[in-house]
Amino acid sequence: MDFQNRFNINFFVQSKDVTDFKLSDISDLAQVFIALINICLVIYIFRFEIKKTKDAKADEEIKNITSVRLQGFKDFIITPNFIHLQDFFNNLLTLKQKITSSQIDELLSIELNSFIKSEVSKFRVNFNDAILNVNRNLFDTIKSKIEFLSDNLVTVISDSNLDLTDSDLFATHIAFQINYTKNEIVALLIMYKGD
Repeated sequence: MDFQNRFNINFFVQSKDVTDFKLSDISDLAQVFIALINICLVIYIFRFEIKKTKDAKADEEIKNITSVRLQGFKDFIITPNFIHLQDFFNNLLTLKQKITSSQIDELLSIELNSFIKSEVSKFRVNFNDAILNVNRNLFDTIKSKIEFLSDNLVTVISDSNLDLTDSDLFATHIAFQINYTKNEIVALLIMYKGD
């Protein structure tokens, strides 16, 4: 036999009889096996903790970026332009003073429609266009809500069956729609998460 074969045999079996394992030999093998399992667990836990730390740092960075973005949105878009939002809805509520007779003639209807379109145009330029630079979806949502309101107001004004000089009818058909749309837009701005 050559050296390598004799070494392998002597390494694995040091006694003359292969079946002559003692309890201490089994105990030694068990300790080696347990040590290997412990090493594997330490490596797994170490890798898991590193990944967890990296994920936490990435989440924190995303939160910081979002926070800065939202603060900028509030400071540079909403705060300086919120007055235009309030003015728009307050000016639409002045329709009450512009409606002077129970039957709206064609000339008054044209004047009121022009007033509404003018206010919508001013709102778009003074408020909504600033949002376009930040988020196209938010801009489109606000724009569609304003257009829906404008169309509804024009429809109500054109309806000759309604006496809009009556405070209750005005509140139901015009003021309610104006205030509802205002609340929807304010809610959209509050719920904006910076995405």
